[in-house]
Amino acid sequence: MASTATAPPNKDESAAATGNAAPDSIDMSQIAEHLQSGDPRKTVLLQGADGKTRVFVNNDEEQLKNCYNDGRSFESLGKPDADNVDYTLNFRLHKDSANAVGSAGESLSPAVPIISYHAHVWWFWTYELLFKEDKDNALKATFILKSVGPCINPHRELPRGALGENIPRTQMAPSLKSPKVIVAGTSYPLKTLLGAPDNIYVAEHFLSLDRIRELFVDDNLFLTFTVNISIPKSYFDVLKQAGLGEVESAVTVAAPPGADETLKKVIAGEKTAGADYVLTFGDSSKNESVEYHVHRMALARSSSVLAQLFRTKYNPPGDQILVPSSEDRFIFPHLKKEDAEFFLTFFYTQRLVLPHFGAFARVGRVFCMIAERPQLMHLFKQWQKLLVEKLLDAEKAGDTSKIVSESVEALIAIYSAPYGALPVAKRVAASLLANELNLSEGKGEKLINTLKADPKYESYNLDKFLPGVVRLRLLIASVPKE
Repeated sequence: MASTATAPPNKDESAAATGNAAPDSIDMSQIAEHLQSGDPRKTVLLQGADGKTRVFVNNDEEQLKNCYNDGRSFESLGKPDADNVDYTLNFRLHKDSANAVGSAGESLSPAVPIISYHAHVWWFWTYELLFKEDKDNALKATFILKSVGPCINPHRELPRGALGENIPRTQMAPSLKSPKVIVAGTSYPLKTLLGAPDNIYVAEHFLSLDRIRELFVDDNLFLTFTVNISIPKSYFDVLKQAGLGEVESAVTVAAPPGADETLKKVIAGEKTAGADYVLTFGDSSKNESVEYHVHRMALARSSSVLAQLFRTKYNPPGDQILVPSSEDRFIFPHLKKEDAEFFLTFFYTQRLVLPHFGAFARVGRVFCMIAERPQLMHLFKQWQKLLVEKLLDAEKAGDTSKIVSESVEALIAIYSAPYGALPVAKRVAASLLANELNLSEGKGEKLINTLKADPKYESYNLDKFLPGVVRLRLLIASVPKE
C-alpha cells in the first residue's frame, strides 16, 4: 500500500498557489509503479497531476492492515447497543514527508482518505497539517480533520450520458461527537471554528515541526495520528438517506379493475377476450421470438408514444421498435422472452418490476423510447428501491450463497445502467460483496476465482466492478470501529 503525503511546491513558489492537494490531483497508477520494491525506506517524489503538488510515495503495509481477519462481519460492533458508532482513523505520516516541510504556508496531507463505514453507508475523511510561524519564528502545525464526502474523489468529471453523481443524492456529512487526535500518547480535542467551513475540525495548539520530527525515533519511519470520532447510529440508515422509505408517487393513471388477472393470462400466452394487437419479443428470422396477444387500449393508456404509433404505423428511429404497416403488431427485435414480463406488467398495471439482471440495458433502451420523462425517472427510482430491498432481504436471511449471487447480479445490472442511475443500490451491493470477500479470505477461500469460473456469469465482464469491490473491502477492513 502506498503511504502518500502531499505537500505544496518548493518554498520559493507562492503559498497561494500551493494549498492542500485533493485526491484528484494524484495519479494513483503512477504511484503504483513505484511500489514494486516494497521498501518503506525508499521514498519516491512525484509531481501531482495539478502540476503544483509534490507527492511523496512510500510503501506502508500497516496502512491497510485488516482489522476484520478474525471472521467478523463488517457490520459487527463491539458495543451493539450503543447509540453511536466509534471509529479509530489511523493517519500515518512518513519521516521523509515531515522533513520536506521548510517554510510557513506549507502543508501535508494523505493522498488517500480514510473511510467511516457502517450498514452500507460511508463517508471519507482526510487531514491537513498546516504550518505557520509562531511568535518565536518556529514552525507550528495546526491539525485539521476534513470531510471529503461519500466518495474518494468528489470532483471527478461525470462520464457522457450520466444521470448525475454516482452517490446518494440526499446524503450529508455526519456530525461528529467529541472528536480528538492522539499522537505519541497525547490527546488534542478537535473543535469547529467560528466562520470555518462545515465539517472542519481543528486542533489549533498542536505540535511544532521540530517536535513532529523528534517523534520519529530509532527506526520508526512512520508517525501515526490517531483520530477518534463518534457518529450517531441513526446516521447509518441507507433507506432514509436515499429517500427510499418514501412512498413513490404515481406517474400514470391507475390500472382498471381485473388488470392483474388479465395480465397473468397474457403472460401465460393466452389470447384473452378483446385482444386486438400482437407484441413480438425477439428476432423471428432466427426463430428466437415469442408472441403475446395484448389489448391496444392497455398499451395506449401506458405509453403516448405507442398510442401515436398505432395511428401512424411509422417506424421510430433506430431498430428497437419495428412497426409492420400491414399488421397489428409491434416487434421488439432486441428483447427476449424473459423481458416480456417487465413490459406487460407495465402496460397492464403501470407497475415497474425488476427485469433479469442481464437485461437492464436492453430493457432500459426500449423503455426510454416508449416512456415519457417522468416515467423514466420513476423507473430508476423504483429499480433502485427494489434492488436495495432484495439485497437487504438476502442479508437478513444470512445465506452466504444468496448474498453473493444477489450482490453480483445486482452489480451486473447496475453497471449496465446509465452512470449515476442506481447509486444507493450500487453501494449496498458493493459493500455486501466486499464483506463476503473478506469473510471468504479468512476461510482460505478464493471467492473471486469462484465467481469468474461460474458458468452463470461467463458472458458478463465481472472486471467492470470486482476491482472496485476489492478496493472497498481493503478500505473498510482497515478501520476499527465499535
